[in-house]
Amino acid sequence: MDELEKNGTCGMKIQTEILKRDFRFIEDDCIEFKTHQDLDQFINKLLDYDPDFFKKEEKKYIVNLLKSFDRAFWLR
Repeated sequence: MDELEKNGTCGMKIQTEILKRDFRFIEDDCIEFKTHQDLDQFINKLLDYDPDFFKKEEKKYIVNLLKSFDRAFWLR
């Protein structure tokens, strides 16, 4: 958020500590989405492992962040 406030823009990154516990395909501590396709592929992998991922209350903040990334790509 500091980068967004200071520069008016920021990278689309997500910290993965919580996700790494549930999804073994995640190896990095942080994932950066450089394209809309990168984001879509990541979401598809999440849904392959857990089709109900977007319905889980405990993952709500992650879902909201991913949705905001999707909107930001559409706005570009």
